[in-house]
Amino acid sequence: MFVDSPYPHSVNGSLWTLPMEFVGYALVLAVGLVLALGVSRFIVFPLIGVAFVLDSFCQATFGYAGNAGSWLSVPIGSLVSFVVPFLLGMAMRLYRGWLPLRPWVAGLLAVAWVPLHLTVADRYVLAVMASYGAIVLAHHWPERLYPGARWVYGSYGMYIWAFPVQQLIIMAGVRNEWVLIALALPAAYLCGLVSWRFVEVPTQRLRRFLRRPSPVPARTTATRPPISSGVT
Repeated sequence: MFVDSPYPHSVNGSLWTLPMEFVGYALVLAVGLVLALGVSRFIVFPLIGVAFVLDSFCQATFGYAGNAGSWLSVPIGSLVSFVVPFLLGMAMRLYRGWLPLRPWVAGLLAVAWVPLHLTVADRYVLAVMASYGAIVLAHHWPERLYPGARWVYGSYGMYIWAFPVQQLIIMAGVRNEWVLIALALPAAYLCGLVSWRFVEVPTQRLRRFLRRPSPVPARTTATRPPISSGVT
């Protein structure tokens, strides 16, 4: 299908990231099980270190899948690069109690990344800057913009549908990239909203069939009875 398009023989190339997302969530499950056994949450930092070392070895970039080959059609280099910020986000979640979420810190990281973009430090600073910046932005999103949030809930659906929408438009004869953008952007946005309204929202309602865990009772501290002084 789509054999004559610039990206042939693919209905939805965006879905190639799903196996990497699966690996990321599998790591969350594995770390959660290890923590449930009583292991210190500090274990996430050795994992981050290993991921950074592997990322340095694979050398994957936005346009290059790295030199580590592939596994089940998933480029290992790209997978490792994806896992690095995933683990950073896991660490920020585990240590959220003391991690300051300051916009000025996120800004400093962004400024520091700019001159390092064309250096070997790019992949490390970018991962930290993007991970921390995304969390800070989410926590400091202006409240006045919340009423319009329903218009952006379809963002993931837009990501999923954008590729086949563009393929269909190209198949219809459009070759100019600016015309393609002008047609595909609103069409993919509409598909995302429809997907949110009629697929994702009904799916979320299924959560009511899940049994909620029982609340953990508050721990009470036994108190000693007052010592009588013997005076009546």
